[in-house]
Amino acid sequence: MRDEQGFRPVTCLLTVVSCCMSLAYAGLSSPQSESALYELGVSDYRQKKYLEALEEFSNLLYLNPKTAYGDQARNYIGEIVQKIKEIEAKQKMSPRERAQIVELAKRKVGRRDSNARRILAEVRGVAREVRRSPQQILAILSNSKLLSDSEQISAAKELEGLVIQRWLDNIQETLKAQIQNSGSSNLKFLHQAKGFLWLYEGDLENAIREWEQSLRLDPYDEVLKNHLSKAKLSWQLQKHNEEIQHLLSTGKDYYKVGDYNKALGGFKRLLHIDPANVEGLRYLKLTQAGMDQIVRQELINAKLDQAHSQLRHGSMLEAVQALVEVLELEPDNERARRHLADIRTKFSRRTALVQSGNSPNTAKQENKAKPLPQRAPNRADAENAYTVGMMHYMQGDLAQAQLYFEKAAALDPSFEQALRAEDAVRQESKR
Repeated sequence: MRDEQGFRPVTCLLTVVSCCMSLAYAGLSSPQSESALYELGVSDYRQKKYLEALEEFSNLLYLNPKTAYGDQARNYIGEIVQKIKEIEAKQKMSPRERAQIVELAKRKVGRRDSNARRILAEVRGVAREVRRSPQQILAILSNSKLLSDSEQISAAKELEGLVIQRWLDNIQETLKAQIQNSGSSNLKFLHQAKGFLWLYEGDLENAIREWEQSLRLDPYDEVLKNHLSKAKLSWQLQKHNEEIQHLLSTGKDYYKVGDYNKALGGFKRLLHIDPANVEGLRYLKLTQAGMDQIVRQELINAKLDQAHSQLRHGSMLEAVQALVEVLELEPDNERARRHLADIRTKFSRRTALVQSGNSPNTAKQENKAKPLPQRAPNRADAENAYTVGMMHYMQGDLAQAQLYFEKAAALDPSFEQALRAEDAVRQESKR
């Protein structure tokens, strides 16, 4: 029952956001826009902006249920719902607080929907005015803040894509007709009109080139100067974003094939340009972790080779120490474990004093018949310490041997061999 009650406010919020936001995104349907919406959702999710991410993933599925990002979006929605449930459980959100969150989402949706309606009304009005007075098309377009600004046009297409594009197509057809009618008699008009055509095609570089030629013919056209300035600023921003995307994409490619040096260089250049890029920061950490893993593996391999060489030359203590260091770096390394097990078996046969358990103290301990504690979870570390102690014992270094046997017994009080060895070495040291 508790789970059902905890889920209700989340379900309500999901319903409000997914249904209401569909109005604001009614025209968003191209693969590029789907990708952008999905990436925005992922970015918001990683920044723990769960309501915003829920909004974006829900609308992505509403606009195209068969989108290529469908499975990932549904998985994220499931995770977000769980996250919100956990947050609600911790914060014990009151019904009033939940209502405030829902109301906030509604207002946000309302503002976006209102903006979409305003944009659509302006584009429709301009298109109709152009149709009535085609000869005045440049004056009409120049006076429109929306249709002379690439960023505004992009925002309009994002909010009301299909409808906006239909009106833009009508305007472009009128522009082309006026260009044909004017021929080469009015070069300023020709270049300015072509600039608008390129603008609506999304090609800012060519739009800027045409408007610059038009401005050379009339250097005192302040309106055109303003349009040109905005276009240049937008183009610089576009190039900046393209460079960021290129660096991010190539860095990811290098990371996926394990070329961490090139990936690291790319992500560092990206973050020099855009220090707050979330995706770049994430992949920089992953790349550094990958490089650390390579260095770690190289060190492990070197230690293993060193131990193998020392075993061949009879340097048992050095070999054991190298193998223990390997297990500190990689506790599950089978090769190191196998070598140490072989060494323990070999030296157990050669150390009757330590293994026999015949010392007086050991016998007294056994007569007490106290049950040994259960095997400790850090038994592997205890065995490693015991093996090092054995090596010191074989070399006659009783002080170091006792130190390592004590360490082994402390790590695992149930390690009977270590307990016996510790007691035997202590008795031998007293002689």
